[in-house]
Formats: sequence, C-alpha cells, structure tokens
Amino acid sequence: RGPGIGRGIGLGPGIGRSVLMQLDIAASLELGVDGIVSGVLNKDLTIDEERTLILAEMSRDVDFTFHRAFDLVPDQFTALEKLSDLGVPRVLTSGGEQDVTVGSKQIGDLIKRAAGEIQIMAGGGLNTQNLETLLELGCKEFHTTAKEWIAQDFKSEVRMNAQVEIPENRYMQASAAEIQSMIDIIASYDKE
Repeated sequence: RGPGIGRGIGLGPGIGRSVLMQLDIAASLELGVDGIVSGVLNKDLTIDEERTLILAEMSRDVDFTFHRAFDLVPDQFTALEKLSDLGVPRVLTSGGEQDVTVGSKQIGDLIKRAAGEIQIMAGGGLNTQNLETLLELGCKEFHTTAKEWIAQDFKSEVRMNAQVEIPENRYMQASAAEIQSMIDIIASYDKE
C-alpha cells in the first residue's frame, strides 16, 4: 500500500496526515522505490489539488499514481482533468464502483476522455474473468492482487482474526497461476 488515503489513514486532508504522507514518500524514495501511489481528497471528496501537487512533485523522478480515492469523487471527468493539469501521469480506478466489473463502462469512458494525456489503470476486483473486457475498452495498465485462499491444516476455537468471515485456518496470497493467466490473456490480446 502506498502512502496516502488508505485503510486506516482516513479521508481528511488534515495537516498531520499531509505531513505524514510527505514523510512516507521521502522515506520510500530514499529506499529506491520505482513508484508512489498517493493522493488527497478534500472533505467534499473533490481532489485536493494543492496537497496532491506537493505529493506528485515530490515523486517526479518515479512513477506517480493517484490511488483509488479517485473512485470516491463525485465527478470523475472533472477530477481527471484536474489531475492531468497537475501533471499526474496515472489514475488507479475501478470506475467509481466497488470493482472493475461493475465500473467497466465508466473505465472505458475515462479512457476515451483521457485520450492518452493521463493513463487509466484498472484495479479493484481485477481477474481473468473481467480482464478481456477491460482490454477491449482500451485499458493498457492493470492492478490486481490475484489473490487465492490457502487452507492450513488445523482447527481452533480461538479467534485471532477480527473479521468473522475469514476463517482462522486460511490465509490469502497472490496466485502465480492467476497472474500467469492474466499475462497470457494480455499477450494473446496484443497479438490480435
């Protein structure tokens, strides 16, 4: 997870959070990362242009992506133009929906509107079942967890996981087979 609005960070553009994001980016750059995923929204869920510009400028020597907070903005087309004007090269989005399947039409509309000025990276529920649809819409960049659940061979009555729907004897990891299938789908689509 890149620094910025994310699980546990919150939406508010408070000065403390903004400074923390800047410190996280500086530390990440010092460690030699290839890219930063970040961004800030105002309380009304519009792009906080001032703070996002600071983060994007800090990240100018690596790839910068405005993260899925973009999916919360009320007018994605206006937000896309603002981000493009700020020099943000890429936006990660599920099309303003819970996942890319539901948001695929909006992702296609965003790609058309962006007209190559800013890249649209589809992410959120991306898998082999919906990848081809996104390719047909013109999407060229993707983000996926490609997750699979792995069962462990034990049973326990003790709950250590706060999320009841996740059994204690299972964990999630990236699936090499799912990733390879996605690579194959993209490669075969590129040949067409």
